[in-house]
Order: sequence, then structure tokens, then C-alpha cells
Amino acid sequence: DLIPTLGRLLDEPLGDGSIVPTHLLARFARQKVTVALGGDGGDELFAGYPTFQAERVAGLLMRAPRPVGRAATALFGVAAAALPVSLSYFSFDFKLKQFLRGSGLEGARRHQAWLGSLAPPDALAALAPDLAREVRGDLYELIDQRLQRVRSADRWDRLMYFYAKGYLADQVLAKVDRATMAVGLEGRAPLLDSRVVALACQVAPALRMRGLRGKLLLKHALAGILPAHTLARKKQGFAMPIGRWLKGELRPWLEDQLSEARLRDGGLLEPTFVRRLVDQHLRGQADHRKPLWTLLAFQQWWSAWRASA
Repeated sequence: DLIPTLGRLLDEPLGDGSIVPTHLLARFARQKVTVALGGDGGDELFAGYPTFQAERVAGLLMRAPRPVGRAATALFGVAAAALPVSLSYFSFDFKLKQFLRGSGLEGARRHQAWLGSLAPPDALAALAPDLAREVRGDLYELIDQRLQRVRSADRWDRLMYFYAKGYLADQVLAKVDRATMAVGLEGRAPLLDSRVVALACQVAPALRMRGLRGKLLLKHALAGILPAHTLARKKQGFAMPIGRWLKGELRPWLEDQLSEARLRDGGLLEPTFVRRLVDQHLRGQADHRKPLWTLLAFQQWWSAWRASA
């Protein structure tokens, strides 16, 4: 019931589906308190995301002899094509296919491919042709420009900057702010205290991550304070089963919002490209939960504010 009303909560389109459970949690918390603390910043400052683990694997492939790296990547591709499409949370086939999206890219460009809903070429294809012709440059070029400000040459430092200034500032914090303030709850992030950020920027990358274990410094600091099983447990994102819902309870909403007639009336998205994503997802041929949710979020925002313009 909440999802179709999200457009009104946002002053700009935001494709992060976790805004729904975040908003529901904020609504629940607001019954008792007016200020709440969150853990935002820990993953970005101390290498907590699975993409940092994937960076380790990608680095090994890049350092291997070229024939070995190519053979391994090709083998991953064969495995990804053979795996059945799964809509479960962070399934193996989803992780493998996302990993392959970053092949041939390096540094922050690779991580943008892993995080993003649509690669730059697909993002252009999703736009109406006359609008796509007006686009100058692409997201990868913007990332490169931003990273020119980083003094460190260490790839892990540069990735931390990319996450903190991009993913955290432009997406995560915006999501939490809109989700909480919509119900009058003030969300605060203690890990983004300037002193904590300054410390994270100064410590050696090896103190943030060792092997495939991220948030190393945080976990050592909290040993004996938090239960051991909490420190060791597998990371769990604040997600909802978007892929399954779009084939089930939300299918009528999906079909309506991304119908050819509605898209042609809006004039901003390319109906043929979008319809292909919808059809492939509904038939179980591909897991397009991320691009479809992003397109739906845009449509919700566009519909809400276009009507009042």
C-alpha cells in the first residue's frame, strides 16, 4: 500500500528499494522517539560491503597471467548462463552476474557497474531517443572527474572516497533523510562524526580489510562489547523481495506504471527497451529487479510532481 505513494516523499528520484522498510521502521520508531541513531557510514569507511570482497577477487584475476584471467572470466560467464534465475535475496546467480558486469572495468568504474541498476549504455537506451541525444558524457566520466580530487594513489583509499562521496552521500543518506523526516523522525549517524571520518581516512587500508574480512578495525574495537556472534554474522542488507513482488502482488502496478501508453505520454523513457525488461522478468528469463525498481521509482516521482507542476 505504501509503495505507490513514495513519489511524494522524494524531491528527486531515488532508486533504492530499501527506502520502503526504512520508512516503515521510521514510522514505528516515531511512536516512541523523535531522534534515532543509525549505522550509516560503517560500510563505506571501513570496507564492509560485499563489493569490497569482490574487488579482492577481481584484483586476483587482473594480476593473473592474461590467459588465466580470461579463462576464469569465461568460465564464470558459462556458469552464470547455466544457473537458473533466482529472485531470492542476494542469490548466487545474482552475485555472479553482477560481478561479470564489472569485467573489463577497473577501480570505481567497476564498482559503479556492480552497484548500479543500469550500465551507462543501458541507461541511455532506456531514455527516449530525442532525450538520449542531448546527453553529454556518461556516469563513468563523472566518476573519473570526482576521483581527481583524491590525493592518495592507493586503490582502497580511492574506493573509500568513491563510496563516501557518491553512494553514501548521494543515495544512502538521502534515502534515510527522506524516509525519516517524512514522519518527523530525526536520523543521526554517529559513525559520520568528523573525528571518526578523519580517523578512517588516516588508517592504513589493511586495517579496514584483511583478506575477505571487512570492517576489521570496527570489529576489533567492539570485541567484548558486542556479542561475538553479532560481530561474525553474515551481512544482511535492509532489502525487500522486490523481484518476487514484481511477478506477484505488484505485477498489476508494474504493468500499469511501465505500460507503453504511460511511457509514451511521459515522453522520457523508451517503451520498447523498458517493455523488454518487463517481459524478461515476468517470464523468468532474467532478474531485472534493480533496473525495474529504478524505472518505477522514477515514474512514481515523475507522476507525483508532474501533476502538480
